[in-house]
Amino acid sequence: MTTSKADRNDDAKDLYVQAANCYLLATDYENAIACYERCIKCEESEEDRAPHYRDAAKCLKEVDTDRYVTYIKKAIDIYSMSGRASTSASMAKECA
Repeated sequence: MTTSKADRNDDAKDLYVQAANCYLLATDYENAIACYERCIKCEESEEDRAPHYRDAAKCLKEVDTDRYVTYIKKAIDIYSMSGRASTSASMAKECA
């Protein structure tokens, strides 16, 4: 059985999201952030990366505010460029 690279990336991304959720339950934010960063690498389109930047930023808010600002700005930019102004506005409000 052969699978395409896209299918393997989707499978990997799903597993990384599951792992990140487990780390979050254990309040292991650094490993959760690492999982979300790997999810970002698995996504092919910039638009699909935005939720992972947002989720990583939520974890970073607990441990590193400088990186939090970098990731949340990236998510806001992506959401703004993809026509999701209300999502980006609510994230910007939360960040302020």
